[in-house]
Amino acid sequence: MSDERPLAFLSRRFVDDKVVDAICGVLCPEIICRPATDLFLRPIPSEILKRIKDADLLVAIITSTGNSSWIQNELGMAYGLGKPILVFYEEGVPTDGFAPMVSEYVKFRRSDLAALVNDKARLVSGVQAEVASNRQREKELSSFDEQRNLGVVGVYPDRKLAFVSFRDAWDHEEKDIDIVSSTFEGFRKFVGEPGHELLTTKLESGCGIRLLFTHPEFLRYRAENENVTEESIRNQLEESVAQLQALSAQARGLLEIRLFKAPPTCFLIKTSTHMLLNPYPYMRTAYSSFAVVVRRTDQREGVFQIYADYHFERAWARAEKLS
Repeated sequence: MSDERPLAFLSRRFVDDKVVDAICGVLCPEIICRPATDLFLRPIPSEILKRIKDADLLVAIITSTGNSSWIQNELGMAYGLGKPILVFYEEGVPTDGFAPMVSEYVKFRRSDLAALVNDKARLVSGVQAEVASNRQREKELSSFDEQRNLGVVGVYPDRKLAFVSFRDAWDHEEKDIDIVSSTFEGFRKFVGEPGHELLTTKLESGCGIRLLFTHPEFLRYRAENENVTEESIRNQLEESVAQLQALSAQARGLLEIRLFKAPPTCFLIKTSTHMLLNPYPYMRTAYSSFAVVVRRTDQREGVFQIYADYHFERAWARAEKLS
Protein backbone atom coordinates (compact mmCIF):
# COMPACT_ATOMS: atom_id res chain seq x y z
CA MET A 1 0.00 0.00 0.00
CA SER A 2 1.37 3.43 -0.95
CA ASP A 3 2.17 5.92 1.79
CA GLU A 4 -0.42 8.71 1.61
CA ARG A 5 1.29 10.93 4.18
CA PRO A 6 2.32 14.38 2.89
CA LEU A 7 5.94 14.51 1.71
CA ALA A 8 7.88 17.65 2.60
CA PHE A 9 11.05 18.82 0.88
CA LEU A 10 13.27 20.26 3.61
CA SER A 11 15.05 23.46 2.60
CA ARG A 12 17.89 24.54 4.94
CA ARG A 13 21.51 25.70 4.83
CA PHE A 14 24.07 25.29 7.59
CA VAL A 15 21.44 24.45 10.21
CA ASP A 16 22.66 22.22 13.01
CA ASP A 17 21.07 18.81 13.44
CA LYS A 18 19.54 19.71 16.78
CA VAL A 19 17.28 22.32 15.15
CA VAL A 20 16.46 20.08 12.19
CA ASP A 21 15.56 17.16 14.44
CA ALA A 22 13.32 19.34 16.62
CA ILE A 23 11.37 20.73 13.64
CA CYS A 24 11.06 17.36 11.88
CA GLY A 25 9.99 15.88 15.21
CA VAL A 26 7.08 18.30 15.35
CA LEU A 27 5.88 17.30 11.88
CA CYS A 28 6.61 13.56 12.05
CA PRO A 29 5.26 10.95 11.77
CA GLU A 30 2.18 12.50 10.11
CA ILE A 31 4.39 14.37 7.60
CA ILE A 32 7.50 12.88 5.98
CA CYS A 33 10.45 15.31 5.98
CA ARG A 34 13.07 14.64 3.32
CA PRO A 35 16.24 16.76 3.41
CA ALA A 36 18.44 17.06 0.32
CA THR A 37 21.66 15.69 1.82
CA ASP A 38 22.88 13.64 -1.14
CA LEU A 39 23.23 16.27 -3.89
CA PHE A 40 26.98 16.27 -4.45
CA LEU A 41 27.52 14.56 -7.80
CA ARG A 42 24.41 15.68 -9.67
CA PRO A 43 23.24 18.87 -11.43
CA ILE A 44 21.98 20.34 -8.17
CA PRO A 45 19.42 22.96 -9.36
CA SER A 46 17.59 20.57 -11.71
CA GLU A 47 17.58 17.77 -9.14
CA ILE A 48 16.25 20.10 -6.44
CA LEU A 49 13.50 21.28 -8.78
CA LYS A 50 12.53 17.67 -9.47
CA ARG A 51 12.37 16.84 -5.76
CA ILE A 52 10.30 19.91 -4.95
CA LYS A 53 7.96 19.00 -7.77
CA ASP A 54 7.60 15.46 -6.41
CA ALA A 55 6.95 16.73 -2.86
CA ASP A 56 3.60 17.90 -1.48
CA LEU A 57 5.03 20.92 0.30
CA LEU A 58 8.26 22.73 1.15
CA VAL A 59 9.45 23.23 4.73
CA ALA A 60 12.16 25.89 5.06
CA ILE A 61 14.32 26.47 8.14
CA ILE A 62 15.81 29.95 8.35
CA THR A 63 18.36 30.73 11.04
CA SER A 64 20.97 33.38 11.69
CA THR A 65 23.56 31.07 10.12
CA GLY A 66 21.39 29.39 7.50
CA ASN A 67 19.58 32.15 5.60
CA SER A 68 21.00 31.90 2.07
CA SER A 69 20.08 32.59 -1.53
CA TRP A 70 19.68 28.81 -1.99
CA ILE A 71 16.67 28.84 0.34
CA GLN A 72 15.17 31.82 -1.47
CA ASN A 73 15.58 30.02 -4.80
CA GLU A 74 13.91 26.88 -3.43
CA LEU A 75 11.05 28.95 -2.01
CA GLY A 76 10.58 30.49 -5.45
CA MET A 77 10.54 27.04 -7.09
CA ALA A 78 7.91 25.77 -4.65
CA TYR A 79 5.80 28.89 -5.05
CA GLY A 80 5.95 28.61 -8.83
CA LEU A 81 4.79 24.99 -8.61
CA GLY A 82 1.89 25.93 -6.35
CA LYS A 83 3.24 24.00 -3.35
CA PRO A 84 2.32 24.98 0.23
CA ILE A 85 5.30 26.56 2.02
CA LEU A 86 5.92 26.29 5.76
CA VAL A 87 8.74 28.47 7.12
CA PHE A 88 10.33 27.95 10.52
CA TYR A 89 12.45 30.99 11.33
CA GLU A 90 14.69 31.75 14.27
CA GLU A 91 13.67 34.66 16.43
CA GLY A 92 15.39 37.83 15.28
CA VAL A 93 15.98 36.67 11.69
CA PRO A 94 14.33 38.96 9.07
CA THR A 95 11.89 37.30 6.65
CA ASP A 96 11.35 40.28 4.35
CA GLY A 97 10.53 39.28 0.80
CA PHE A 98 9.07 35.86 1.66
CA ALA A 99 5.57 36.98 2.70
CA PRO A 100 3.74 36.62 -0.65
CA MET A 101 4.99 33.05 -1.07
CA VAL A 102 4.64 31.55 2.41
CA SER A 103 1.54 29.70 3.64
CA GLU A 104 2.56 29.66 7.31
CA TYR A 105 5.33 31.16 9.48
CA VAL A 106 6.50 29.57 12.74
CA LYS A 107 8.93 31.47 14.97
CA PHE A 108 11.22 29.52 17.28
CA ARG A 109 13.96 30.15 19.82
CA ARG A 110 17.02 27.98 19.65
CA SER A 111 17.08 27.91 23.45
CA ASP A 112 13.52 26.56 23.66
CA LEU A 113 13.00 24.17 20.74
CA ALA A 114 10.76 21.99 22.89
CA ALA A 115 8.09 24.71 22.73
CA LEU A 116 7.51 23.88 19.07
CA VAL A 117 5.53 20.81 20.07
CA ASN A 118 2.77 23.10 21.33
CA ASP A 119 1.97 23.97 17.72
CA LYS A 120 2.11 20.38 16.43
CA ALA A 121 -1.64 19.63 16.19
CA ARG A 122 -2.44 22.91 14.43
CA LEU A 123 0.49 22.71 12.01
CA VAL A 124 -0.05 19.08 11.08
CA SER A 125 -3.80 19.44 10.54
CA GLY A 126 -3.26 22.61 8.50
CA VAL A 127 -0.68 20.93 6.26
CA GLN A 128 -2.82 17.83 5.83
CA ALA A 129 -5.85 19.90 4.83
CA GLU A 130 -3.92 22.03 2.31
CA VAL A 131 -2.14 19.02 0.80
CA ALA A 132 -5.44 17.12 0.50
CA SER A 133 -6.98 20.12 -1.28
CA ASN A 134 -4.01 20.37 -3.67
CA ARG A 135 -4.10 16.66 -4.43
CA GLN A 136 -7.82 16.83 -5.22
CA ARG A 137 -7.26 19.81 -7.48
CA GLU A 138 -4.46 17.96 -9.29
CA LYS A 139 -6.77 14.97 -9.82
CA GLU A 140 -9.44 17.26 -11.23
CA LEU A 141 -6.96 18.98 -13.52
CA SER A 142 -5.69 15.58 -14.65
CA SER A 143 -9.27 14.54 -15.32
CA PHE A 144 -9.90 17.72 -17.31
CA ASP A 145 -6.74 17.09 -19.32
CA GLU A 146 -7.89 13.56 -20.10
CA GLN A 147 -11.31 14.85 -21.14
CA ARG A 148 -9.67 17.37 -23.46
CA ASN A 149 -7.51 14.60 -24.92
CA LEU A 150 -10.66 12.59 -25.59
CA GLY A 151 -12.20 15.61 -27.28
CA VAL A 152 -14.80 16.60 -24.66
CA VAL A 153 -15.87 20.22 -25.20
CA GLY A 154 -18.55 20.39 -22.53
CA VAL A 155 -21.22 18.54 -20.55
CA TYR A 156 -24.70 20.09 -20.35
CA PRO A 157 -27.87 19.43 -18.31
CA ASP A 158 -30.04 18.75 -21.36
CA ARG A 159 -30.04 18.45 -25.13
CA LYS A 160 -31.27 21.98 -25.78
CA LEU A 161 -28.41 23.64 -23.89
CA ALA A 162 -25.91 21.30 -25.54
CA PHE A 163 -27.20 22.38 -28.97
CA VAL A 164 -26.57 26.03 -28.06
CA SER A 165 -22.88 25.11 -27.70
CA PHE A 166 -23.01 22.88 -30.78
CA ARG A 167 -24.81 25.40 -32.98
CA ASP A 168 -21.65 27.02 -34.30
CA ALA A 169 -20.41 23.66 -35.64
CA TRP A 170 -23.83 23.09 -37.24
CA ASP A 171 -23.90 26.50 -38.91
CA HIS A 172 -20.37 26.18 -40.30
CA GLU A 173 -20.69 22.65 -41.64
CA GLU A 174 -20.57 22.65 -45.44
CA LYS A 175 -20.27 18.98 -46.34
CA ASP A 176 -22.07 16.36 -44.22
CA ILE A 177 -24.31 16.13 -41.16
CA ASP A 178 -25.41 12.83 -39.61
CA ILE A 179 -28.26 12.45 -37.11
CA VAL A 180 -29.32 9.48 -34.97
CA SER A 181 -32.75 9.84 -33.35
CA SER A 182 -35.72 7.59 -32.63
CA THR A 183 -37.90 10.04 -34.60
CA PHE A 184 -37.47 13.53 -36.03
CA GLU A 185 -39.46 14.88 -33.08
CA GLY A 186 -36.40 14.38 -30.88
CA PHE A 187 -34.45 16.79 -33.10
CA ARG A 188 -37.25 19.27 -33.69
CA LYS A 189 -38.29 19.55 -30.07
CA PHE A 190 -35.15 21.02 -28.55
CA VAL A 191 -33.44 23.21 -31.16
CA GLY A 192 -35.54 26.27 -30.41
CA GLU A 193 -36.91 26.62 -33.96
CA PRO A 194 -38.64 24.30 -36.46
CA GLY A 195 -36.27 21.43 -37.15
CA HIS A 196 -37.18 21.08 -40.81
CA GLU A 197 -36.15 24.71 -41.38
CA LEU A 198 -32.69 23.97 -40.02
CA LEU A 199 -32.44 21.00 -42.34
CA THR A 200 -33.76 22.97 -45.31
CA THR A 201 -31.16 25.70 -44.81
CA LYS A 202 -28.33 23.14 -44.76
CA LEU A 203 -29.67 21.25 -47.78
CA GLU A 204 -30.05 24.47 -49.78
CA SER A 205 -26.39 25.22 -49.07
CA GLY A 206 -25.40 21.86 -50.59
CA CYS A 207 -24.74 20.03 -47.31
CA GLY A 208 -25.66 16.34 -47.26
CA ILE A 209 -27.74 14.98 -44.37
CA ARG A 210 -28.19 11.37 -43.27
CA LEU A 211 -30.94 10.57 -40.76
CA LEU A 212 -30.92 7.26 -38.87
CA PHE A 213 -34.26 6.60 -37.18
CA THR A 214 -35.47 3.71 -35.03
CA HIS A 215 -37.26 1.00 -37.02
CA PRO A 216 -41.02 0.87 -36.25
CA GLU A 217 -40.66 -2.68 -34.95
CA PHE A 218 -38.53 -1.38 -32.05
CA LEU A 219 -40.46 1.74 -31.07
CA ARG A 220 -42.28 -0.19 -28.35
CA TYR A 221 -39.08 -0.34 -26.31
CA ARG A 222 -38.86 3.43 -26.14
CA ALA A 223 -42.59 3.66 -25.38
CA GLU A 224 -42.26 1.25 -22.45
CA ASN A 225 -39.16 3.03 -21.17
CA GLU A 226 -40.78 6.49 -21.23
CA ASN A 227 -44.19 5.25 -20.08
CA VAL A 228 -46.01 6.52 -23.18
CA THR A 229 -48.08 4.70 -25.77
CA GLU A 230 -46.38 3.02 -28.69
CA GLU A 231 -49.00 4.56 -30.97
CA SER A 232 -47.92 8.10 -30.05
CA ILE A 233 -44.30 7.40 -30.94
CA ARG A 234 -45.29 5.56 -34.10
CA ASN A 235 -47.32 8.59 -35.14
CA GLN A 236 -44.27 10.77 -34.50
CA LEU A 237 -42.18 8.57 -36.79
CA GLU A 238 -44.81 8.51 -39.56
CA GLU A 239 -45.20 12.29 -39.42
CA SER A 240 -41.42 12.71 -39.45
CA VAL A 241 -40.99 10.45 -42.46
CA ALA A 242 -43.81 12.15 -44.38
CA GLN A 243 -42.32 15.62 -43.83
CA LEU A 244 -38.82 14.52 -44.64
CA GLN A 245 -39.79 12.59 -47.77
CA ALA A 246 -41.38 15.76 -49.10
CA LEU A 247 -38.20 17.63 -48.27
CA SER A 248 -36.06 14.89 -49.82
CA ALA A 249 -37.86 15.25 -53.13
CA GLN A 250 -36.49 18.78 -53.38
CA ALA A 251 -33.05 18.00 -51.97
CA ARG A 252 -31.39 16.60 -55.10
CA GLY A 253 -30.28 13.41 -53.32
CA LEU A 254 -28.67 15.25 -50.41
CA LEU A 255 -31.10 13.85 -47.81
CA GLU A 256 -31.07 10.13 -46.94
CA ILE A 257 -33.15 8.30 -44.32
CA ARG A 258 -32.67 4.80 -42.94
CA LEU A 259 -34.27 2.75 -40.16
CA PHE A 260 -32.18 0.80 -37.67
CA LYS A 261 -33.53 -2.37 -36.06
CA ALA A 262 -32.57 -1.84 -32.41
CA PRO A 263 -33.91 0.13 -29.44
CA PRO A 264 -32.52 3.70 -29.28
CA THR A 265 -29.54 4.15 -26.96
CA CYS A 266 -28.01 7.55 -27.77
CA PHE A 267 -29.16 10.58 -29.75
CA LEU A 268 -26.40 11.94 -32.01
CA ILE A 269 -25.70 14.86 -34.33
CA LYS A 270 -22.37 14.81 -36.12
CA THR A 271 -20.61 17.34 -38.32
CA SER A 272 -17.11 16.92 -39.73
CA THR A 273 -15.59 18.55 -36.64
CA HIS A 274 -18.00 18.14 -33.70
CA MET A 275 -20.60 15.81 -32.28
CA LEU A 276 -23.50 16.12 -29.84
CA LEU A 277 -24.32 12.99 -27.81
CA ASN A 278 -27.37 12.55 -25.60
CA PRO A 279 -27.81 9.09 -24.01
CA TYR A 280 -31.26 7.58 -23.47
CA PRO A 281 -31.59 6.83 -19.72
CA TYR A 282 -34.01 4.22 -18.42
CA MET A 283 -37.48 5.56 -17.53
CA ARG A 284 -36.79 9.13 -18.70
CA THR A 285 -36.84 11.08 -21.94
CA ALA A 286 -33.37 11.65 -23.35
CA TYR A 287 -33.78 15.27 -24.45
CA SER A 288 -34.34 16.36 -20.85
CA SER A 289 -31.24 14.47 -19.64
CA PHE A 290 -27.55 15.39 -19.77
CA ALA A 291 -25.76 15.74 -23.11
CA VAL A 292 -22.13 16.00 -24.21
CA VAL A 293 -20.45 17.93 -27.03
CA VAL A 294 -17.15 16.52 -28.31
CA ARG A 295 -14.75 17.46 -31.07
CA ARG A 296 -12.82 15.35 -33.53
CA THR A 297 -9.31 14.46 -32.31
CA ASP A 298 -6.34 12.54 -33.67
CA GLN A 299 -6.90 9.74 -31.16
CA ARG A 300 -8.25 6.47 -32.54
CA GLU A 301 -10.05 5.90 -29.26
CA GLY A 302 -11.44 9.42 -28.99
CA VAL A 303 -15.15 9.77 -28.27
CA PHE A 304 -15.83 11.33 -31.68
CA GLN A 305 -14.08 8.58 -33.60
CA ILE A 306 -15.72 5.72 -31.70
CA TYR A 307 -19.27 7.05 -32.02
CA ALA A 308 -18.79 8.13 -35.62
CA ASP A 309 -17.60 4.63 -36.52
CA TYR A 310 -19.78 2.35 -34.39
CA HIS A 311 -22.86 4.36 -33.48
CA PHE A 312 -23.34 5.81 -36.95
CA GLU A 313 -21.35 4.35 -39.85
CA ARG A 314 -21.66 0.67 -38.91
CA ALA A 315 -25.28 1.09 -37.88
CA TRP A 316 -26.00 2.98 -41.12
CA ALA A 317 -24.48 0.17 -43.18
CA ARG A 318 -26.85 -2.36 -41.54
CA ALA A 319 -29.94 -0.14 -41.48
CA GLU A 320 -32.98 -0.57 -43.73
CA LYS A 321 -33.30 1.96 -46.51
CA LEU A 322 -36.56 3.90 -46.44
CA SER A 323 -38.65 2.89 -49.43
